[in-house]
Amino acid sequence: MNEAGSLQMPHGSVVAATATGMGHFIGQRAHASEGPACMSGLEEVQEKEIQEDLGATEQLARTTLASEQNTKSAFRGVYWDKVNSKWLAKVSSNKITVKLGLFSDESDAAAAFDKAALLLRGRETELNFPLSNYLDAAGAIVEDERIKERLEKRG
Repeated sequence: MNEAGSLQMPHGSVVAATATGMGHFIGQRAHASEGPACMSGLEEVQEKEIQEDLGATEQLARTTLASEQNTKSAFRGVYWDKVNSKWLAKVSSNKITVKLGLFSDESDAAAAFDKAALLLRGRETELNFPLSNYLDAAGAIVEDERIKERLEKRG
């Protein structure tokens, strides 16, 4: 590999290295002994189109990867909000759904769901985290005022 980050192949092709480790063709000469690669105008246009296509493909791959990354939660009551790029916690009871808020951290959204589910359904509800996380020293459920206000507004 030379200082510019290109690799000279034995048959005269030059491949550029990228950050992802994938290379792309940037020129070719008929024989390695002919000196610098010389491309005609048509070859230069074709090369430019190839590089633009590769750039568009790499951008699409990055966008697709980012959109698929972390979009499904392992927690009950937690969903990915694509518009805000945050975790949405919501709880349902008696055909009423209450949005509890948007959270940067998935586990914070899961905890909000747990607190709301405990207030709506009691100790027997299925939670994301152990019930002991939401009990005070006397064993009573610790109420979160913010969650309580959200639930009271909706029903």
